[in-house]
Parts: sequence; structure tokens; C-alpha cells
Amino acid sequence: MNSQQLNPIIGKMRYNEVSAILPDIAFPYAIVKGEVLSLYAYGDVGQRTSSDVDILVSRNHLEEMDQVLTQHGFSTTTRNRREAVMALAFSHQVKPYVKRRAFLSIDLDINFDIFWGEYTGPRVDMDDFISDAEPVEIYGVTVMTLPMDKTFVQLVLHHYKEMNSLYLLAEHNYIRRNLFQDLYFLVKRNPKTCSPAAVKEQCEKCGARPYAFYMVYYSSLVFPDAMWQPYIEILRSEEGEALLDWYGLSEQERKRWRVDFSARLDAPSVLEYIQQDLTKQDLEKIRRNREVFG
Repeated sequence: MNSQQLNPIIGKMRYNEVSAILPDIAFPYAIVKGEVLSLYAYGDVGQRTSSDVDILVSRNHLEEMDQVLTQHGFSTTTRNRREAVMALAFSHQVKPYVKRRAFLSIDLDINFDIFWGEYTGPRVDMDDFISDAEPVEIYGVTVMTLPMDKTFVQLVLHHYKEMNSLYLLAEHNYIRRNLFQDLYFLVKRNPKTCSPAAVKEQCEKCGARPYAFYMVYYSSLVFPDAMWQPYIEILRSEEGEALLDWYGLSEQERKRWRVDFSARLDAPSVLEYIQQDLTKQDLEKIRRNREVFG
């Protein structure tokens, strides 16, 4: 049985567990990425390989979420208070919650921000951001997710972070075709609710416009299509253009790429391209992230 056949089976098992906790979540939440993105971008669940369920909540409700998940047999992979504090201080998520089944580990990622830990701009009020979450049915389970314009914003920020984190660039390489593909099909399948004007308005509200331009610009190179032009034009900014040849998630750590985009796209590793530019502070940050997130 291949992954395309396994995805729906595993997805149903995950959402069976999710359905049990939903009645006890008495605060705003939104399930993002994963099966919701599969449905919105590819037209059906099970079309993307996913290893967990991502739940977006406000930092104000992390303690309540912990109580709900613990009550339903989930346990955090956080080993000690130091790890918990470091995750809160340097990331946008806490360590995963896990529930073991005979043949499957049910993993839940609890995200409390749409920006990364290094972000220094004004933070988005997550209670407000999630306030207009809307229902969607996944494997027969009705869950709440973000409206399409906010789905776009959350996706471009998440994928930008994956492609620019020093830790992820050193340990992996997420400058992958499939990440640009997610954005391409999300926009392609939802031209009205994900229109250039709608996403620009939402991006400007959140401070995400430069990162959205970055993602749209490179998506247009990987998946050439005339549909991209109005998005490029409406999202273009000096700050966004300035990001194109650089990596890193903050001004302090940002560095210019030594190779062009074609060399780093789908490369097995990009460590050889960046290691000579990594400072002692960068290496310490990578070590710290490895310690907390593995």
C-alpha cells in the first residue's frame, strides 16, 4: 500500500481522536495545514502527506488546551520546565502532544502564533485572528478552520519560516517544490476567496505582505502561470523584494545566499552553502533548537 492509499486511513484515525477532544475546547481555535490544506488546495482530504494535526490557539489558552489534551490521554513531549520555557520564548509553538495507539502515534502540534519566535514586528492578536474561524468537515468530523484569506496568510508565513530558519536550513532543506505547490493550488482553486485584493488586505493587517510577496514570487518561478501577475503586482514592496536573495528570520541573522534559487531548490542539503557564514550566535541558536525540537 503506497502513501497515497495510506494517507486517508491514517487521517481518519487522527480525526477520530480529534473529534473526542472538540466538545471540551471552550475557546477559539482553528485547525490549519494538513488535511484542511489538502481539501482547500487539492480538492480532497488525504492528498498531502501529513504527520500531525496542527491546532492554532491564542497563547492565553495554552494552559486550558493542555488540560483538555491531558484529560483525553495526550501527553506532551516536553521533558522539563526549561524546554517548555524555551519553546515559549523562542518559537511559535509548544512541543507536540502525543497519544500512542497500537499502530500509530497521534501527534498534535499546538501553535500560538502565525509568526516565528525571531519576529520583532507587532504581534498579531491571535484571539482576534481566530475569531471568525469557520466550520469545515474533515473525515466526517466538523472542525473550525481559518477563512480563505487568513489561510493564505498562515500558509505563506509558515512556508517562509520553513525555508528561512537557520536551524531548518542547517538540519534539513525545506526549500522544496511541494511547498510552492501548496500555495499554487490554494490560489488556483480559490480565485475569489483568495483574490489579490483580499489577500493583500489581510497581509497588511497582519504585517505579512513582504513574506507573501517572497512566496508568491518564487511560486511563480516554480509553477509559471499568468494568474500570479496580479498577486506579484499588488503584494510587491521594497521590503519584500529585499528578502528574495537572503535567508534568516530576523534582520540580525539575515545573510545573502551564495547560490541562486535554482541551486537551492530541492537540494538534498544547503548546509554547504551557508556554513561558512554562520556565526557563533547562529550555531548556538541551532544547537538550542535541536535540543528543544529534535
